[in-house]
Amino acid sequence: MPRRKVTEEVLERMKKLREEGLTYREIADKLNLSYETVFRYLREEGFFETLRRKMSLK
Repeated sequence: MPRRKVTEEVLERMKKLREEGLTYREIADKLNLSYETVFRYLREEGFFETLRRKMSLK
C-alpha cells in the first residue's frame, strides 16, 4: 500500500512542534499521525540532524 503524503502545512506544523521541544511521539499523537511518519518526514527534511546539531551546541 502506498504511503500517505502529508501536506506542506502539516510538515511545517511538525517542524514547529519539534522546535518547541515536543517528542516525535507527542507530535504524532497531536497530529493523528504515526511515529514513523513524523520521524521519516522530519529526517527527510534534514530537520532531525539540524535539531541534533543545535542541541549539541548548547
